Amino acid sequence: MEPTEKSIAEEHPFGYIEDNKVFLKPYLSYPSREIGAVKETPSEAIAYFENRFKQFEKKVDDLFEAIEKAENKGSFLQKLLHLKELCGQYDGLGDFTSIFARLEEKEAYLSELINKNRVKNLAQKKALLQELEVLRDSNDWINASEKIKEIKNKWIRIGSVEKVVEDEVEQMFKEYLDVFFKRRQEFYDERNQLNAIKLKKYEELADKAFAIKDSIDFRKTIEEFKRIKEEWKQVGPVPKKDLFPIYKKYKDSNDYFFRKVKANKRRREQQQMGQGGFNRPGVGPSSDPRLRNFERLLSDLEKLAAEMPFQGDEQVRKLQEDWKKSMPVRSDDYKRLERKFRSLCVKTLDTYFVNKIAYKRNPNIKKLPPKEQLKIQIGVLKELIARDK
Repeated sequence: MEPTEKSIAEEHPFGYIEDNKVFLKPYLSYPSREIGAVKETPSEAIAYFENRFKQFEKKVDDLFEAIEKAENKGSFLQKLLHLKELCGQYDGLGDFTSIFARLEEKEAYLSELINKNRVKNLAQKKALLQELEVLRDSNDWINASEKIKEIKNKWIRIGSVEKVVEDEVEQMFKEYLDVFFKRRQEFYDERNQLNAIKLKKYEELADKAFAIKDSIDFRKTIEEFKRIKEEWKQVGPVPKKDLFPIYKKYKDSNDYFFRKVKANKRRREQQQMGQGGFNRPGVGPSSDPRLRNFERLLSDLEKLAAEMPFQGDEQVRKLQEDWKKSMPVRSDDYKRLERKFRSLCVKTLDTYFVNKIAYKRNPNIKKLPPKEQLKIQIGVLKELIARDK
């Protein structure tokens, strides 16, 4: 005998139909409740809600499968609790009691796993706090900062700890970091202030050197440059990039003045030679006008080299021609003068060549600050070196 629509509804183990409404039978602590209406036939209504239960059951199965595959299983606890709450509200016909049992069993498993992980996480965070406590008082700012960065990355990857100690642990971690970074900031602030004071002192010394570089009171000014040099040594280290333009101004002034000193010495020696005096050890009285002529040419070249203009290589060429036209002197003094003259010619012409290219590229270069001039000259040199390769 085929079951009737009425018997299907009456015999269903998890639900029933009354007044064309579908009800879920009571289970666990949940009372009987209406889950839908009969739209066509009772059997079709029953089948529809049975299928909905299977859909819900599949969600549970899929979640369990994901938990088994996952490394961080505890992260699925909230999803499981959501399904458990939904279970008591879901409109379907099926064995919700067994679904509840499965969910509660898995919840207990995940809760125990989470508790174990929280104990392990607490141990890991305490170990990191011990490392951080040592670094907190370190003055090795660069290495300590790198290690603290590593600790922060590890801390973030570690899961949560028990709620009763979580605030305490996190607060301790924050305090250690705050102490270190505050000390580091204070150190760099003090160092920057000290560097600023040192740089100001360097600037004062460079300005002093620049102010006296044109002096013709050579003896007094030489002593002043010596004092500036000694004070310079006492100032102390600062970042090279900050000191470079100041040092260049100081060195240029120093070099310019002492080139003048050498040129003046050369003139005095020539005057002594012209008066029948002694030139330098090993030369003796010089009455040979040819030797005096070569010394004059060298002196003129030294003046050009001291000025270091952006144009003027024709004057060096003229001095070279005059040297060639002059009759050589067979003496050690002549050989020494010739070596110095030739070496200085090469150096001066090379400098003129670089300056000439720099001047063509930027006609206003002489009006630029020394640092900008040097940058342009270095750029020209790099291009010439690369081209030679």
